[in-house]
Amino acid sequence: MTTLVTGGTGKTGLRLALLLDKNRHSVLLASRSGSAPGLVPLDAVEFDWLDESTYANPFSRTSESSRSITRIYLVAPTSTTDCLPPMKAFIDYARKEHNVKRFVLLSSSALPEGGPAMGRVHAYLKEIGKEGVWFMDNFANDRAGLIRDEDRVVSATGTGKIPFVAADDIAQAAFDALTATTSVDSDLFVVGPELLSYDEAASRLTTLLDRPITHTKLSFDEHVDFAASTFLPNREYAKVLTALDIKISEGLEQKVFESEEHRGNRFVGKVRFNDWAAKQNMSVWKKA
Repeated sequence: MTTLVTGGTGKTGLRLALLLDKNRHSVLLASRSGSAPGLVPLDAVEFDWLDESTYANPFSRTSESSRSITRIYLVAPTSTTDCLPPMKAFIDYARKEHNVKRFVLLSSSALPEGGPAMGRVHAYLKEIGKEGVWFMDNFANDRAGLIRDEDRVVSATGTGKIPFVAADDIAQAAFDALTATTSVDSDLFVVGPELLSYDEAASRLTTLLDRPITHTKLSFDEHVDFAASTFLPNREYAKVLTALDIKISEGLEQKVFESEEHRGNRFVGKVRFNDWAAKQNMSVWKKA
């Protein structure tokens, strides 16, 4: 039995794939390049959400019964905000043609079921009654170049607080959901162990990097312009992610972290912000 990891060369997908491999689970990376990054010794296959001719590729690669794909980690395409049409097409193909029954979707706590982007995919998985877990990642972006080159972080979160979560913790939560004997079949909120505003995160980076790091607070329109011109592929995607920032400024992420309602379906990561920064990211933030 094989787990297919879409977004296999991305931040959470690659970590998940390595974790599966380390624990002797068969895994196949899916990416547009069709290859694993660098010296990573994992099998990979060409896959593009927006090209249906690539949908059969993973199943052709694992055609032997002992390697058949039974579980899929879903990471939405970043080139479009209308995620449902291509993801629905592939989910339907996987379940109808290859009897895949378990799907794990990476989404966001700020995207409600049925809402924009991954929210509609979340609703569709529930509608078809497939085993699934919907991971609510809080989109804690490191935006390394801005910290390195301009000594600042930029957001539209205001003073809102976020339970920043490390990619390693998301990978662990996904691993648990994919390899469990029975599916959780519910929303699972993956959060970090502490609440921080971007102001507080910048203050901690100031101490760790031994130079002043500031937080530039932007309005919705300002952040859309900034995001679309720097680290996101288009304005529509920038609007979706900026809307998440606005919800954070209104306290949504803090409510998810503190609410008793979500306590039973909350995965609290182990990696604290300072440890994550010191052990994994210091080099990318250093001046050239």
